[in-house]
Amino acid sequence: NFSTVKNTVKELYGGNDIIDDYTIIREGESYRSLYGYDYYGVNMSNGNPIWRKADGSLVQFDTFGDYDYKVYDPSNPEDVSKPSSLTSADRKILGSSMPTWFGGWSNTVTFRDFDLNVFFRFSGGNKVMNASRQSTLLNNLGVNPMFCLLSSTFDDLRPENRTLHLLPSQQAVRGAQQLLGRQGIPGLSPLAREVKPEGQPTGQNVVMILMESMSAKLMARFGHTGHLTPFLDSLYTQSLAFSNCYSSGNHTNHGLYASLYAFPSIMFRNAMKGSNIPRYDGLPTALQQAGYRTLFFMTHESQYDNMNAFFRTNGYDEVYAQEDYPRSARVNNFGVSDGFLFSYALPVLRRKAASGKPFFATLLTISNHPPYVVPEAFARRAATPEEQIVAYADHCLRQFITAALREPWGRNTLFVLVGDHGKLVGKPEGELPESYNHVPLLFFGRGITPQERTDFVGQIDIAPTVLGLLRLPYVQHDFGIDALREQRPAIFYSADKTIAARNDSALFVYSVEHNRTWCYDLHHNQCTPARNPRDAAFTRLRHYVFTMLQAAESLVQQGYTTRSTHAPSSGSTEPRS
Repeated sequence: NFSTVKNTVKELYGGNDIIDDYTIIREGESYRSLYGYDYYGVNMSNGNPIWRKADGSLVQFDTFGDYDYKVYDPSNPEDVSKPSSLTSADRKILGSSMPTWFGGWSNTVTFRDFDLNVFFRFSGGNKVMNASRQSTLLNNLGVNPMFCLLSSTFDDLRPENRTLHLLPSQQAVRGAQQLLGRQGIPGLSPLAREVKPEGQPTGQNVVMILMESMSAKLMARFGHTGHLTPFLDSLYTQSLAFSNCYSSGNHTNHGLYASLYAFPSIMFRNAMKGSNIPRYDGLPTALQQAGYRTLFFMTHESQYDNMNAFFRTNGYDEVYAQEDYPRSARVNNFGVSDGFLFSYALPVLRRKAASGKPFFATLLTISNHPPYVVPEAFARRAATPEEQIVAYADHCLRQFITAALREPWGRNTLFVLVGDHGKLVGKPEGELPESYNHVPLLFFGRGITPQERTDFVGQIDIAPTVLGLLRLPYVQHDFGIDALREQRPAIFYSADKTIAARNDSALFVYSVEHNRTWCYDLHHNQCTPARNPRDAAFTRLRHYVFTMLQAAESLVQQGYTTRSTHAPSSGSTEPRS
């Protein structure tokens, strides 16, 4: 058989484009067209990559010089003196991601008692984005010492890794000590402290589920009328739930980094990547040292975002990924569905529980990430694939939690559910829509008294709070607080090049790239431009987010991320207690 298809987006709400990392939905174009930068080639005189801008001019990235964009002149290719830029305005539609023709051919050859069945399936007319090529290359090159040296140098020069200049580092670290009430431990960290909970450890297992793109704004509890998350809404009422939890950033690697290691993400940096794998202590290492077996389950390739190397280096005994699953279970380029992930994890956890040792399992879902693969049964649950897939993700969550609670180990398990980050839900109310970072946070299990807390917390507070619930002693040297014993005056977060801090009455937003500030008054869930932007409330929020992010960068650069004892360098400006 042979079929052809042609699709065109007829109309979008408000005529506004819907843009993801690699695709766009635009009126008059094919659904989810590939969207990116127009790659021109390589500057043969110096090896710099070249792109064509929206105005037709050419720009090269000065890889071995200023590590910035420069004008490319074909008549003088060695010249890298003229500054230029490559921004989101230069992105263009690169082609359709939807096949325009597809089909299949089958044949059967029979000889006596033998049958040979042949089936060919084909499609074409579309373009494919090979998003994993770069990660694959870097993981293979990582064993080359010379590459590691050069790449480590260039890592530091990347635009996203450039040093922040919000506050002097010494001032920021001292400010973080004051804001967190820490004195530090000499030889460990300016923020280090010993945590010694009262009572004996509970010995409970821990299952943490990071829900892909699960903005709180998708839940009925927070005003969504589509009835997309009936199970999550129901579980919310049975849990210790936080109504004012915010993700550290707006990408999955940010959510993992902050939730597991209690360090805030810094704008659009990926702290897990790098030629030299960074070392962190956090929830996985603390539980590993307490005798827990630690496991991580993901849907996609283990090398994605350098997860396999980073997690195995930083506290995980076992990592399960696409390489472990049957090829037939894969549904798109992000691997298997949430349903398969959960069903695969259940027997693994059953075997771990049978060993008699407690376990810590982290499950990272994916279905609520484009390209959406919506099972037929959920196609009528909502009007759009973006909402249908949320209903499916909620259904998978229900099946897993229900099945886990039937297991003997499930009745002795602390479940932690949090959105890895949010996404745009409804109309943006400002420069940084709240739905990007406002995420649900639930603690559910034996010994948990259901209640809703309105304290402002972040993903960086999950690890200390879990360890507090388990009553495990440890040495803390991160930015998190135990949300049941401490409170923050506000919460801070970021989304790419924008940072923010908020409390119950004010929101401060700052563009690091453009050095521009926006202030908003908050009243009854309404966000309006501030009547008095110079009010002291905004000054305090500015100080809070500037201090925390600048201090985080400084401590990471100094290596204060593990319990390894080390002295500061001779040129260190960090305060020592």
